[in-house]
Amino acid sequence: MEQIHLKKDFEEQESRKPMVTVDTYQHANIDRDTGCPQRGFGSVLPRHHADHDKRHLETTNRADYKPPFPYSPAPVS
Repeated sequence: MEQIHLKKDFEEQESRKPMVTVDTYQHANIDRDTGCPQRGFGSVLPRHHADHDKRHLETTNRADYKPPFPYSPAPVS
């Protein structure tokens, strides 16, 4: 009997609407002057530094052990 009162929970509800859509994207000025610093403490939007997702592919072998003479591959016969 108590499930009769649950009907409003299962009805279709209006979903939340986003503030920025494809139509309103041109009016969204993300780089506006807010009076706060752009980066660091007190900034409105936290941002990573420029090298945050950089891949460092240098190994100690390539950095420390350089060949003593220039390498030239053998000619293919």
